[in-house]
Amino acid sequence: MQSGLWQNAFLNKLLINMRQSLDPRIINARFDSFCHETREPIRKGDSVLYYPLERKVYKLTSNTAAEYFKWQQDIDLGHNY
Repeated sequence: MQSGLWQNAFLNKLLINMRQSLDPRIINARFDSFCHETREPIRKGDSVLYYPLERKVYKLTSNTAAEYFKWQQDIDLGHNY
């Protein structure tokens, strides 16, 4: 019985970690590229919004980044929209 509880706890932790690792986040660009939305150049070292599932980067001035910041603010306030 306890091994089943341990397995459930392990799987829940694994799923939570996977979800967090796949969430969009702000990173520093590792190489030159282009914003997926605006097609503006991104230089190595610039702060960008990265979507791991899509493997896309966005400049922080893009509309997608603005939506991300609104979503992040809702999460910080405890509103899961």
